[in-house]
Amino acid sequence: MQHLTIATISIASRRALLHSLISANPAYELVADITHAEALHLLPNLQPDVVIIDAAMLNINPLAALKSLNQWLTCPASLVLANGSRNEHQLWLDLGAQAIARLEQPETIVQALAELARQNQLQAA
Repeated sequence: MQHLTIATISIASRRALLHSLISANPAYELVADITHAEALHLLPNLQPDVVIIDAAMLNINPLAALKSLNQWLTCPASLVLANGSRNEHQLWLDLGAQAIARLEQPETIVQALAELARQNQLQAA
């Protein structure tokens, strides 16, 4: 089983659900909760395998956060939590997100994390 390190960029009201989903799988480890733009510079040092970006984030522009991740030398996978239409989801994918999930449908987050873990395992092999 591949170990997957995860960082989140999310609002407080959504963080508890994310923590419960991550802690439910022993192969996942939460390495950071980013809540302010000033902390984004810490992520490259932590080198998470996946960064979950909440599109409803207030203190951080989620588009800027995704762009920043995509500029790393070894880019982590990005999972965006979005509530919008298929067009919005496609826009996030076009901007570089590897997966989209809906917080109000936790099973989509679980499925996306499992797929990203599988992709991470294939890249490591």
